[in-house]
Amino acid sequence: MTLRLNTPGIPQWIFWGGALIVGLGVLLWQLPARWLFSSVGAQTQCKVLIESPAGSIWQGSAAVGFSEPSIDGKGCRPALAVTERLHWNVSCQIFSPGCQIAIQTPALIKPLRIDVKPGEIRIEDNEAQLPAEILEVLGAPWTLLHPRGQLGARWNDLVFQDDNAAGNIRVSLNELISPISQIQPLGSYDVQAELNKEGVNYTLNTSKGPLLLQAHGTLSRHSATGQGEASATPEMKEALTGLLNLIGKRQGDSYRLVF
Repeated sequence: MTLRLNTPGIPQWIFWGGALIVGLGVLLWQLPARWLFSSVGAQTQCKVLIESPAGSIWQGSAAVGFSEPSIDGKGCRPALAVTERLHWNVSCQIFSPGCQIAIQTPALIKPLRIDVKPGEIRIEDNEAQLPAEILEVLGAPWTLLHPRGQLGARWNDLVFQDDNAAGNIRVSLNELISPISQIQPLGSYDVQAELNKEGVNYTLNTSKGPLLLQAHGTLSRHSATGQGEASATPEMKEALTGLLNLIGKRQGDSYRLVF
């Protein structure tokens, strides 16, 4: 069979233009997910890694890892913690700007929906259970404690715009265990975080436990700063003295924390 390109009434530029559009559409639809996520580690200074991505950017799966830069600064260390595998599906409207991303994973209480529009990203309210090890990416004192425990996160709608961000996140760390302490558990803690155009402002308070932590700070794309204090309940003060000296500098009856 011979395909004639000089059919009267159909200019060749329309034929080839249509073929090019179809070809690009197929290529975009099949674009491997690993191409999109390969630079996430560099963009987040190794705080977030995309592990073993599979499928396309439109429908695929991956796990999320949390790490820190290697000693030589030329790459990322192996992930300190990795989430369960998540699956995503992206749908976009041809005649309406914007896309919807649906994410499912056992860590979420319900599928997560993300709406992407020109100049705005909205993440709908949800709850998640995460590995406590991810706290180590925040630096001291977590890198010293190597936390283990039940970490839960809950948030209302999070909105990210060109020059602003808004939303609140609550993180609960229950029954904290540390391999460097013989006292277990060390306690339970709450973190309240608020998004704004500068980054994230947070406060840390103790719910219960022999190890008392209190802190506040700011997280941004390029830095994390904070300060606080650590102490112990009277009956556990002697038993936790070694741990307190490790994570902070003594000032009176408490120990100063600097992140």
